[in-house]
Amino acid sequence: TQPTLWREGLEPEAERLLWFGGQGDFMNQRGRPYYSARVLAEAMSVYNRRLLRVCETRGIECIDLANLVSKTLENFYDDAHFTEAGGRLVARILREHFARREPFVRAGTGESDG
Repeated sequence: TQPTLWREGLEPEAERLLWFGGQGDFMNQRGRPYYSARVLAEAMSVYNRRLLRVCETRGIECIDLANLVSKTLENFYDDAHFTEAGGRLVARILREHFARREPFVRAGTGESDG
């Protein structure tokens, strides 16, 4: 799933870093609509829930990063891009996930190859 910084009650410091929620050429045209962090969070939540359902229905493995990465400036430098700390966190989550699966776990032993 897609983690983001978006959430209700986002601090003003974090709000100033957002730029994914505008309609049309909002950066160059004054008065274009821009969605709140709460609305963006709700929309992404709908998307992520749907993605999880599709994966479950089709038997596709899915890592629910949206529920594993905190919505903080420690992890994001804007709407959805990771800071170095956020990138390291995602890398750790992925490493731990895949270390428990073939071909990284020796068949039948449950032991990691490295």
